[in-house]
Amino acid sequence: MGEVLLFQDVTDFRHIEAHLVESSKMMAVGQLAAGVAHEFNNLIAGIFGYAQLLKINRDPKMIDRAVDVILSSSQRARHLTGSLLTFSRRRSGRREPVDLRSLIRDCVLLLGQQLEQDHIEIEESIPAFPELIADPGQLQQVFLNLLINAQQAQPDGGRITIKGTIETERIVVRIGDKGPGIDPEQVDKVFDPFYTTKGALGGDKVPGTGLGLTTAYNVLRNHGGSISVAQTSPEGTEFEIILPIRAVRADKESAASDADPGSSDERSHRGALVVNTDEVSRAQIAKVLQDLGHKADVPTSPSQAKALLQKTSYKLAFLDELPTQDRGSLYVEMRRGSERMPIIFITPKNRQEDFPGLDDPWTFLLHKPFRSRDLATLISRVMARSLKAAS
Repeated sequence: MGEVLLFQDVTDFRHIEAHLVESSKMMAVGQLAAGVAHEFNNLIAGIFGYAQLLKINRDPKMIDRAVDVILSSSQRARHLTGSLLTFSRRRSGRREPVDLRSLIRDCVLLLGQQLEQDHIEIEESIPAFPELIADPGQLQQVFLNLLINAQQAQPDGGRITIKGTIETERIVVRIGDKGPGIDPEQVDKVFDPFYTTKGALGGDKVPGTGLGLTTAYNVLRNHGGSISVAQTSPEGTEFEIILPIRAVRADKESAASDADPGSSDERSHRGALVVNTDEVSRAQIAKVLQDLGHKADVPTSPSQAKALLQKTSYKLAFLDELPTQDRGSLYVEMRRGSERMPIIFITPKNRQEDFPGLDDPWTFLLHKPFRSRDLATLISRVMARSLKAAS
């Protein structure tokens, strides 16, 4: 008896799905815009005001206070910008290590102004989750959609709860609100495309397309996870998100936990190569390396870097935003000398897809602008991992 094989071309379906995700994202961006702009305006006002004070007031205590405010405001602005760039970049399909707790807190930061304006409190209980391998932009979209829904369910103010737990081989996050709840007869439909109680489709003045929960469902499914309505009543609704913990590049996680690279006498004998066209960034990296006891070669051009690579063996390398051809050839040259030398790419958060070798387990990303403290932590981490692999 013969067999009948059925094939279905899902290319068009995938294109439609991608367009739906982008449509949902653009809707969320529109809802975020006013609040984020207001937040930036407050940060700029603080920086501008204290910078003016520095010009006219030389009191040491006031100077210290002004510098602290300028630094903290700049750091908050950097964090806000980084979160926006992660969220707004187009789907690359590339996955990377993700700190889920930080990602969720970034989402709260993006919505902070709107939540405050609507008198909505955040009650958060999130542990330090194991590192996930995921698409950060897609996960951020999931949590932003859920938080926006929770906000819009409470137009007269209320509370959003975010609770996280770590179970066997999975992470569970619950996001709840104190809104009117979902009609029990409609619970099974909330993840259907275009199902909504908002906007033109739902007969409500609150904007909505009916794509937010559909997008969340598809993103989590593609990550091996799930989303469901954990409970709903006239006192509120709670969604449950489950994501698997996978041991992908797990050796990268554990590198710095038990080893203290600062205790090794060999540290000062290691060499680092810093290929960076930005003079300020180059000097910052070299200074941090020096403080950690690493000797560094800092060529001023790709050709000088290639010449050094041909005669020197390095333990660590940095590559900045060089022209694509130079970056690619330098990466190949570095890998020719060592398959396990850690290579740190320095990149704006929305440009990382342009870098070669990102699937290489010995490449790492450093988003700029960056703090010297974050750079030192990353260097210690990758060098500890390198030592562990060599032992």
